[in-house]
Amino acid sequence: MTFWPIERGCFSKYQIPDFYCGFDGVAHGGMVACILYEVASWCVNTVVYHLVLTRKMEITFLKPVPTDVDLFMVSLVTHMDAKNVATYSAIVNAEGIRLAEATADFSLTPHGIIAKLANMEEETLQQLHEQIVVPIKAYMTSLKNNGK
Repeated sequence: MTFWPIERGCFSKYQIPDFYCGFDGVAHGGMVACILYEVASWCVNTVVYHLVLTRKMEITFLKPVPTDVDLFMVSLVTHMDAKNVATYSAIVNAEGIRLAEATADFSLTPHGIIAKLANMEEETLQQLHEQIVVPIKAYMTSLKNNGK
């Protein structure tokens, strides 16, 4: 998936391959959940540029999500403070009908705590941050500066 920045979030366009179906032509719920999680995570990365921990995600399946058709995903930050970020995400079809949606809560956790939870050295996590988050920030900033 490719993500593009928008005010307070990001969006994506994607076709779920048919081999991710639960029933013929209908995406498996786990794949729908995965896509909603990805767009929410990228939303946080786009707005906050900080590694986070997911605390909670709640998904509502509104209509069957088809495979092999253009789908649009959007996620927006709905709340942010010094320790928490909340998002709203949706999968929408080409007609603009919401097929699935999710809310998610993330914790802006210090790198030292994340490193301890992940059983890694803080320096290794900092390198991971520099390999993942810093390029995301540069990419998103370039898109914003180019008006895309």
